Order: sequence, then structure tokens, then C-alpha cells
Amino acid sequence: MRYNPSDPRDIMKAHQQLEYYIANKIPFELDKLKVSRTRNQNSYYWVVLKYYASQIGFTKIDAEKEFKEVVNPDIFVREFTDRNGNSHKVIRSSADITKEEMTSALNNFRVYAETYAGICIPYEDDWADIRACEREIKQVEGYI
Repeated sequence: MRYNPSDPRDIMKAHQQLEYYIANKIPFELDKLKVSRTRNQNSYYWVVLKYYASQIGFTKIDAEKEFKEVVNPDIFVREFTDRNGNSHKVIRSSADITKEEMTSALNNFRVYAETYAGICIPYEDDWADIRACEREIKQVEGYI
């Protein structure tokens, strides 16, 4: 169950639930919620990927792969070895990363796009330039 620590009613409910578990010796798990990327970050993320894809001649899937595996492997790529000794690579979903990780990943990508492809990606709060990117994306929408 999720509780809002700013709401006195939720605090009371959480205390009651905890007391119930303890009194009845029921195992429980207590953990803080991670703050996922925001709705604005999500919208911006897809504009950035589509814009980059339209400028470089990629599909948005190719752009997302580059975003995750080339530019931000420290955030998205997880490697593990199974019990048979085989190495595996898993790519995290962007929905599973925190707000802070997404901010870092987007900043890394903006620098990468400018440095390696000469593509200027607007900042998240530069709405006029983001709208211009969206218009440009629509012009080549069938391509990506």
C-alpha cells in the first residue's frame, strides 16, 4: 500500500496497518517509493528521440537504442552472469529509471548529439524550440 506522508489520514492508516502486522506477527516489507520520471520528462524524452532520429536518418527505435546503449550504458545496461557462467546483457526500460537518472541521461544525450552529430537538441524548458522540433518531426513523421 502507498501512503502520502503529507496527509495525516494516510499517516494514521499506515500506523494502524503497521500495528496490525506487528500484533499478528505478519511479515511485512517497508520501503520508500522511487520517484519515476515525470510526465514532462516522458514527453520531452520522446520528442528528443524522434527529433534526433529525423535528423540522423534513424528510426526512433534506433535512436532509443543509441540513447540507452551508447550514450547512457551506466544507467540502462545491466550485465549479469547466470549460474551456467553465461554472460547476459539486459537493457532497462526508461519507465524504470528515476527522475534524476532521466535528467542525467537526457543531459548526456543532448551533449552527445551536439558533439558527435552536430544536432542541437533544445533544453527541457525551452518550449519554443521544442515546438519547432515537434513541427519538424511531423514533416518527416512517416519516415520515423
